[in-house]
Amino acid sequence: MLQHIAFSIVAISFLAMSAFIPDETVDYETATLSGVVVDAETDEPVSNAVVTLIGGEHVAVTGEDGTFVFEEVIIGDHELAVEADGYAKKSRTVQLGPEGKEVTLELKADY
Repeated sequence: MLQHIAFSIVAISFLAMSAFIPDETVDYETATLSGVVVDAETDEPVSNAVVTLIGGEHVAVTGEDGTFVFEEVIIGDHELAVEADGYAKKSRTVQLGPEGKEVTLELKADY
């Protein structure tokens, strides 16, 4: 009888804990998040800026044209952080929908 009670407690504990573990088999809907980093005063593209999608493993470096692309980003609200030599760091929250999102990030010179 005691073994049956102990087994029941272990089984119930396992079931309760599994409710808090994300299901890796769930297919999350994703989309592409892209954009351009520009100088706020001149509107010229900023190359070699590091754009980070906070809370994920997405990091991009802008090309000569200031563009970046993150593919297969889970749909929802995300915070982008951007930094480049000679500019103040900036962050911005963006809402990514199923159609994707294109953003312009303006950096101010760090005098």
